[in-house]
Amino acid sequence: MKNILMISYAWPPVGSVGMIRMAKFAKYLIRSGYGITVLTKDAPQGKVVWDLKEPELDKVKIYRVPASRKNSVKDRINPQLEIAWFHSVKKRLNTLRKNIKCDVIISSSPPESAHLIACELKKILKKPWIADLRDLWSQDHYRSFGPIRRKPLEWEEKKILKQADRIVTVSDEWGKSLGRDYGDRVHVITNAFDTEWYKDPVPPKKGKFRISYLGKLNGNHQNIIPFLNDVKHNAQTKNIPKEGLRIDFYVYGYGKPDIRKMAAEYNLEKIVYEHEPVSLSEAIDIMKSSHLLLLVGWKGMSSQGWRPQKVYEYIGSGTPIVLINGEENTELSDLIRSTPSGIVAGPIGPYKPIRDYYNKHTTEKTGKIEDCESTLAGYKAENTTGKLMSLIEEL
Repeated sequence: MKNILMISYAWPPVGSVGMIRMAKFAKYLIRSGYGITVLTKDAPQGKVVWDLKEPELDKVKIYRVPASRKNSVKDRINPQLEIAWFHSVKKRLNTLRKNIKCDVIISSSPPESAHLIACELKKILKKPWIADLRDLWSQDHYRSFGPIRRKPLEWEEKKILKQADRIVTVSDEWGKSLGRDYGDRVHVITNAFDTEWYKDPVPPKKGKFRISYLGKLNGNHQNIIPFLNDVKHNAQTKNIPKEGLRIDFYVYGYGKPDIRKMAAEYNLEKIVYEHEPVSLSEAIDIMKSSHLLLLVGWKGMSSQGWRPQKVYEYIGSGTPIVLINGEENTELSDLIRSTPSGIVAGPIGPYKPIRDYYNKHTTEKTGKIEDCESTLAGYKAENTTGKLMSLIEEL
């Protein structure tokens, strides 16, 4: 049996959506006979996100290390790096070296402090290392940095990642971008959905036509104004009566727009609602019980190749998806079109597909999408973990 050391800033039951990818990998690696040790930040890290019962994760050996309170220059320049956690772990390297037994190291970012830690442990443990980038590093779409601030990131990225044995990212476009610097060490393993999370069907609620949005939403890069304009237009023309529609946003993240304020500005207070983020099980139930799931494209740096975890959870739920403001992201829009999961709305203007879904709802024709095994198989967690296993075995 091979033992894997995973380095992830967050880990169940608390944390953020970022730890879901690693937790899925751990689940299916354990089922395949691997031993898993996780090095993570101390708990609690925030509101409980993961509230699913996964017996495999009870077998994970966990080392939790608190972040120091050191306010370094790097913290001020790039707070997303979480360099304080790296310093805390570095102080404990001798202890970790004695206690951790592994054959392969896997680190996942963001934050990139996970890779800094993995680089140190690779030298000490003399074990191969796989660096998993859920988002890019120096070209991260979330960091609104100018070229001067990105230069140190580029230098640090190349210094660290050149020592990784394999580099993994989540989309073909991002793989090509990384491949220009790191060659054939770069591999693509997309995000995925776990079929077991959706095995118990939840029929859509009767009554109002319900559209839901779940996850991060950045007002500077994800424009929902055309969507709200269209909702207002349809309500005014009674194509979709106000009393027959409800839209729920469960949102968080950098640059989150004020949905309540925007709803008031568009006179949609009785249609559009903003909520706090919910736990994973709650999110799954909401996705399954909605009539339509809203996905908003990203405009800006690294937008080509942006395929967030949420897309795959949406697909797994079986609920139709409408992608708005994302038609230029060919990789994402092709993914939506290639599955029976929904449609890609056209350029800014009335979104006829939303009205079409509503009309199907009123005639009781709206239902779950049909599973297309040949198309969706590559995005199931057990299969994407199989790709990771192949890399592990190579090393």
